[in-house]
Amino acid sequence: MSEPAYRPARSLTRFPHVRERMPGSDLAIGLDSPDHGAPFYLYEAGHLLIGGRNGERRALLTAAVARVPGVDALVPAGRGPCEPVGRYRVESSSGISVPEVMAEVDARIPGNREIPVVTPNHVLTIAGTCLLPESEPVPVRQALPYPAPMEPGGPHPVAVHLADTGLVPAHTALAAGATWMAGVRGEQGPAFDSGDIPPYAGHGTFAGGIVGCLAPTAAVHVSACLGGGAVTEYDLCRGLLRAIGSGRVPDVIGLVSGAATRGGHPLLAMDAIIGWAERSLRRIGRPVLVVAAGDNASAVPPWPAGYAAISPSVLSVGALDQGQPPRRACFSNHGPWVKVYASGERLVNVFPHGRYRYRHGPAEVCDADALTPGRGETRRFAGGLARWSGTSLATPLVAGLIARRVARTGRTAREAAADVMAFARSQAGAGPLPAVLTADNEIV
Repeated sequence: MSEPAYRPARSLTRFPHVRERMPGSDLAIGLDSPDHGAPFYLYEAGHLLIGGRNGERRALLTAAVARVPGVDALVPAGRGPCEPVGRYRVESSSGISVPEVMAEVDARIPGNREIPVVTPNHVLTIAGTCLLPESEPVPVRQALPYPAPMEPGGPHPVAVHLADTGLVPAHTALAAGATWMAGVRGEQGPAFDSGDIPPYAGHGTFAGGIVGCLAPTAAVHVSACLGGGAVTEYDLCRGLLRAIGSGRVPDVIGLVSGAATRGGHPLLAMDAIIGWAERSLRRIGRPVLVVAAGDNASAVPPWPAGYAAISPSVLSVGALDQGQPPRRACFSNHGPWVKVYASGERLVNVFPHGRYRYRHGPAEVCDADALTPGRGETRRFAGGLARWSGTSLATPLVAGLIARRVARTGRTAREAAADVMAFARSQAGAGPLPAVLTADNEIV
């Protein structure tokens, strides 16, 4: 079928909703060359990231940027460690923009356009470059989630960290008897009036429930670094460093967000995390980073999913539909950098009670759920469960399967991920895709 390489109109129309979800940040859209497949990127206005693995190198780069005409001063604006990357605020009486500064930087710092050491502070959103998951949640009338809760997987300890929107506030009701949530803990997401559920409010809880169904003995931690559904790359780096420095290194880290970037390059702040993961993977066999491929129906990789093509620590996940046999979901990103596909359409798990107003309605390229209400309509969620689609939900499914394998066998996360991949490649019925065909397949 004919597919667009990118959906810029969707990104532009949904940008105000992302800005609404990050009320403390000043966000902007930058234009990029169409040659990179994604001609728009989202960034934090008035701020830059500068790399450099030693103080002298960083100082030289900072001085070069400070000499750009129109830049009055470059002020350190770090909110915590994200070494070896610093965040800086651009002070300018002339109102020079970040893209204008970057154009001068490219001219003044040789090679910056090819291998950037100075970049915008990109903004990542759940499901990547299209700025929103492929669908919005839909109420369901059923008692059990899909995938269904499985029996305990084994005696070996296993830990999963999901970088997501946190857990819904304690006062919001969930499904009665949701025993599969017993091992799911984490940070509380932004508080909200249970009579009006904001976008993304239940995403972290839903994703944590998927892992809980597949790996009931796993210790699952859901962070709230994505807050309202979006985060700067610098703050994501800070959140991950805080999580991995607070105790035992997780076996699996799930990343459900992504970004289009200036020049199509990797995220500068995430390079530190990927480098750490690769060193840790060689030394102790963990963690494996399981990353959503994105819902843009495109072969252009968002970041950090694009790292799957260059890093052994990253496993990018596309989505399958519920056809017989399953096929790649029409919204899922695709290409050789997508390492595995899993059920990502019409999954069911815990969701808060309350009223939800639909901001977007059915997707433009395809409607993953034919019952998705139109824009402006409202639905009441009262049963504690919802149905939702997207690669950001196929991702915790794969994370849960890897964690289950660790729990059963005691193998390292790296070995367990290789087992899951071998199993995926062995499945028939999905054409050439390495695919976990059904959510309840047992990895033996």
